[in-house]
Amino acid sequence: MLSSALKLPAILALLVLIEAVVGDGPTITTTTSPQESSATGPIICVDYLNECGMMYGGCFASTSPWPTFSKPPCATTTSTSKMAEPTQTRWGQCGGIGWTGAVTCGSPYTCTYLNDWYSQCA
Repeated sequence: MLSSALKLPAILALLVLIEAVVGDGPTITTTTSPQESSATGPIICVDYLNECGMMYGGCFASTSPWPTFSKPPCATTTSTSKMAEPTQTRWGQCGGIGWTGAVTCGSPYTCTYLNDWYSQCA
């Protein structure tokens, strides 16, 4: 038979598991800490899983009201692969009317305007 100190946590754990199985709630596992504070009674720890598999939850005294835990948002990952722009070497053309080549100079050079038809890396 369960001791009176463990009855409340055991009942709460059973209610949580029933909610997880028949309700629309998240997957829940409940554990009771073996430590007991004379002021708060047994400690209940609840772990939830959001739809992305991230765990959240916390611990609270069995004498406290059941807290509400906020779901962490699912991480969004976006990856864009951008091809590196070609760079021009020193003294190479980097601009001008009709120019279709590299318009960026390799470090430490900068594209210097010479006339409408020609700019070069210097």
